[in-house]
Amino acid sequence: MSKHTVNSINDILELAARYEMPLEQMRFFIGINNTEPKCFGIYQDEAGYWVVYKNKANGQKAVRYRGRSEAEASQIIWDKIEDEIRIRKKEKDWWQHQEDLAKDPEYAEEYDRQLEERVLKPNYSTIRDKMGISGPKRLTAILLTTVLVSGLVVGGAMMIRNMVSHHPTTGYYTHNNDLYYYQYPSWYIWDSYTSDWDYYDYDAYVDNNWQDWNYDGRYYEYEGNDTDYYSFQNSDYYSTFSSSSSYDSDYDSDWSSDWDSSWDSSDDYDYDFSDWDSDFSDWDSDW
Repeated sequence: MSKHTVNSINDILELAARYEMPLEQMRFFIGINNTEPKCFGIYQDEAGYWVVYKNKANGQKAVRYRGRSEAEASQIIWDKIEDEIRIRKKEKDWWQHQEDLAKDPEYAEEYDRQLEERVLKPNYSTIRDKMGISGPKRLTAILLTTVLVSGLVVGGAMMIRNMVSHHPTTGYYTHNNDLYYYQYPSWYIWDSYTSDWDYYDYDAYVDNNWQDWNYDGRYYEYEGNDTDYYSFQNSDYYSTFSSSSSYDSDYDSDWSSDWDSSWDSSDDYDYDFSDWDSDFSDWDSDW
């Protein structure tokens, strides 16, 4: 379902300007009958009909709509704009999700277990059932494949664990009677003067070394300087997405191939359009 209802191509242009969408870079041509391959567009033809089209990779024009209703035609092309953003945002969010999780030691441990369950065991059974050879040759082939798969697993696990060792774990830290909280990718500090959490510019202090600080977990009772404080989870900075603890009980979703970002829950088109790659679109289909 679209986040916006449009009734004209002017509505489309206004929304695109509001969200700073580079329509031509995105290969959307509003009010233009573009003849180049790999593009979407909408225009009014000489007979007064509104035409919504897609030019495929081979240059063939696939007409999605031709009719008298500008509102209907405009909504069709706007829905497609949203779909193309959603596809890219879904992919980007999935990789960001994995990157966030990879910084959590608990996830690194689960990573090992999931590789065993989802990679090693399925490959063993596939080799056994489908190799079509027997005796010593079959055993040799299985052993060689086992070495190969195990090498990939060990390499992947070492990569994850290296990332973990070089990134803080989400949660509270104490150092020199100060209370900090790390939530990827930023640090925060409890300000006893304002009795509030504030952003902490970690990189501004060359002596900072979080690896020397005390890690106190995600839930912590602070008793320093007789100062009451409230939980970081109750602050405006807290994000449930950044805290990997919200995924601890459901690792299956973390490994799922159909990861789905919550597009409808976002307040805005949160996408860096400067990274838009038009080749990511499917230019061989009719729409």
